[in-house]
Amino acid sequence: MAKIMSRMMKRDERGMALMMALFALLLLSGIGLCMVLASTTETRIDANYGGSLRSYYAAHSGLEEVRDRISYPSTTLATGLADSLPTDIAGNANGVLYVLNPDSGETVDPTDPSSPYFDVQLCHDYNSGVTLRDSRCSSVPATAKWMLPTQNAAPPAAPTAIPLGYKWVRVNMKTNRIAAPYFVDQKGDPATLDTRVCWDGKTEQLSPGGACDANGMLPVYMLTSLATAQGTRNLVRAEVVGPTIRPPGAITMEVGSSTSATPIPAAFRVAGASNLTLIPTTSIDGRVHNADGSLAATPSCSHVAPLASNTPQGTAALQTGLNDLRSILVQQANISCDANGKSIGSYLCTAPLAWVRGTGTLPQFTTVSASPTPTPVPTPSPTPVPVTSSNSGSNSGHDSHEHSPTPTPTPTPTPTPTPTPTPTPMSDCSTATQSCYTNLDLSSPMLNTTPLFVGNPGNSGDPAVYQSQSPNIVVDETQAVLDYIAARKASGTNYFEVASTGLAATYGSLNPPQPAVVVITDSSLKLATSLTGFGILVVPNDFEINSNLQWTGIVMVRTSSTSPTGQFLVNSGAGSINGALMLQTGTQFVLNTTSANAGNFSITYSCTAIDLAMGNPPLKVISQTETSY
Repeated sequence: MAKIMSRMMKRDERGMALMMALFALLLLSGIGLCMVLASTTETRIDANYGGSLRSYYAAHSGLEEVRDRISYPSTTLATGLADSLPTDIAGNANGVLYVLNPDSGETVDPTDPSSPYFDVQLCHDYNSGVTLRDSRCSSVPATAKWMLPTQNAAPPAAPTAIPLGYKWVRVNMKTNRIAAPYFVDQKGDPATLDTRVCWDGKTEQLSPGGACDANGMLPVYMLTSLATAQGTRNLVRAEVVGPTIRPPGAITMEVGSSTSATPIPAAFRVAGASNLTLIPTTSIDGRVHNADGSLAATPSCSHVAPLASNTPQGTAALQTGLNDLRSILVQQANISCDANGKSIGSYLCTAPLAWVRGTGTLPQFTTVSASPTPTPVPTPSPTPVPVTSSNSGSNSGHDSHEHSPTPTPTPTPTPTPTPTPTPTPMSDCSTATQSCYTNLDLSSPMLNTTPLFVGNPGNSGDPAVYQSQSPNIVVDETQAVLDYIAARKASGTNYFEVASTGLAATYGSLNPPQPAVVVITDSSLKLATSLTGFGILVVPNDFEINSNLQWTGIVMVRTSSTSPTGQFLVNSGAGSINGALMLQTGTQFVLNTTSANAGNFSITYSCTAIDLAMGNPPLKVISQTETSY
């Protein structure tokens, strides 16, 4: 019986080893499966992270490529884009530029909603009706020709010759809408959402209307780059702006305080020895010129006003000086010429004076009233940019010249006339039969074959004068130049501090561009010997030109704490300044000379010369963002 029970117990234990083995196998299989899953997940995470990094850096490479290419026109560099940039805001005609970079045999179309490379962010950069931030776009602007002809990526360069991995880069102007929710005006007024954003050298400002560089500032561009890698997408965006300045006039006067009781004077004098010399021999031209001084056939920036100021006091001083000049010319014409253009008595009637006098029974202009003192100009208020595209400048009717072969670092839209606010209230001496002398057109070639004052119409009561919407715009531009000078001084590169008696005959070189910074250490510079230079010339207090000056770039006349008054005086000298003349607080501007022996002198605006004088650095990045979807 015992044996039977023993056999039965042994029989009941049979299979336990199998069950234990199966359980162990299941456990090990589970552990192995978990390890496989963990390993696979880590591999996928690593792959996704690697793909995300690759797509990020590929997108970033697209930004850097285009940021470099928009520094040059295609006439200078075959792959340059500065002359292919948008001329209006996104959503309007010619408001968007795409640079495409497809792989071999691949089609990249950011405007096709069915494409894997569709631009899902564009609708947030124009008035598309999409209000939900960060939502994916599904359509493109309906405006005809809203997109410029696409450009291709630059060919891969040696030594690797490996193409960059981005798919496309979009270029469009920044507007207040794009800045949301951090609006430039800090309000997000619906009326200003599509106003262009400009850079004054230090801060962003809303354009008072039209192109930024016609208002003394630089345009801010948005660069958006898409890249994909291993199933990841990266959109990288950057705000870029030119690193130099755009003065609002060929001559810019910085007055400092808008409440100053003693604003800087502006005198436009004429010689009194003979009425042959009454017409000034100095020309101020705000039209765009090449670095070599020739008038640009294809402007790389907007035309500016001949004269500009940053405060109502400066504007009033310029207007008074211009009207004094008009009064002298009209008075001399009225006593020298009859209706037939013949001389009266001992006075000599010249062709310009005969044109001023006119052929009517009475002279066409009268000076019956004393020269009026204009009421200070109110600071223009920002207005929204027109929704129509701006495709033309104001250079028609002038001689054409070949474009300079030098680089044009700062891309800008086609010139756009500056909107004119309500003119400055002025006393009008017009009668029923005669026009007031203040209406004499000083830009007419009938006065001089080289126009005395020509350029983009100003926004004040005088067409030759522009007033910045904010005093800080000119102040910030001045500081940007001073910062650049300080950097050049620290580096010691082509930097000179010299006394007036130690001036060399030549500084800097335009071809190839090697700009010099020359700082006069004396309390003034009365130029008695010829001086030729390229770069930046800084003169304290008083700059009188009694010899030949040929300067390309920027000339600054700055007062000091020890001598708060000074002047820029074209005396018996001749020559030219091609770039910009910047006058700081306390500096008097005298257009011409009291000498009958003065030579011809011209002050012409050249954004190319300004950029090259400041070293032609690449566009700088103001901010950058990244979006993955």
